[in-house]
Amino acid sequence: MTKNKDCIKIYYSFLKFKLKANELLLFSLLYQECEHGAVYKKGLNYLSKRTNTAKNTVLRCLQVLIDKNLIIKKQGTGNQPSEYRINHECMAEYMKH
Repeated sequence: MTKNKDCIKIYYSFLKFKLKANELLLFSLLYQECEHGAVYKKGLNYLSKRTNTAKNTVLRCLQVLIDKNLIIKKQGTGNQPSEYRINHECMAEYMKH
């Protein structure tokens, strides 16, 4: 099965996270990119292009998602970009409420 890169799925349950529009879009994209426990490591340019937002907006949104514990960041070193993964345990807590 090929992934459809023309759309970003926003699940209704994600609305429980109380995110702003760009934050929700970015989280949904990361969720889609990190299916089956994968780690996102494509860099900021990809996120900026896919969400049609500036890099500083992506950085701000990433920080909000980190602060809400929805994603976990592993800082990149040298030429390596930072890595992000979805915090499924935290998502489950949000879903309970």
